[in-house]
Parts: sequence; C-alpha cells; structure tokens
Amino acid sequence: GPGSVYPPAPTELFLPPLPVPNKAKGTIVVVFDVDSTGKVLDLQFNPTKDGSYNRKLREALIAIRFRPAVNAQGVPVRARTEITYSL
Repeated sequence: GPGSVYPPAPTELFLPPLPVPNKAKGTIVVVFDVDSTGKVLDLQFNPTKDGSYNRKLREALIAIRFRPAVNAQGVPVRARTEITYSL
C-alpha cells in the first residue's frame, strides 16, 4: 500500500571467505544500507573473535550487489536491510 517499501535483496549468493577459522565460527548479523542503484553504502556486523577474518569478511560483504528497495510505485529507493549468516 501507500508508504510501503519493499526491501533490497541480494542478487547473488554470499559465500564467506574460506576457510573459516574456528574462533570465527558462529552467527553474524549484517546490517546493510543499500542505495537506489543496489550499491552497499554502509554495513555493520557483529565481529568474530578473529580480527584478520573480520577484515576479509568486511571486504566480501561490501562486494555484494543488491536489487534496490522499491517504494509502492516501483521507484528504487535507499533502504536498510539485515541478513543473518551462520559461519
């Protein structure tokens, strides 16, 4: 309905950098700000206990492309989305 925004969606399957170190295993929640072209502008995630792996993970997550969010009229808009991954 009016005022509705349909969230952005990834256009490809995300695979975390391999191998995943034991101290990095667990669940991460990633929050993305996606612009009207599908580009990630900002992302935040709960870090793992492995700083080196966190850097690799951030690089991989920033590279994800999205189908942008659209409003009720079908116009692409900037929006925030959240995805949970199990490592």
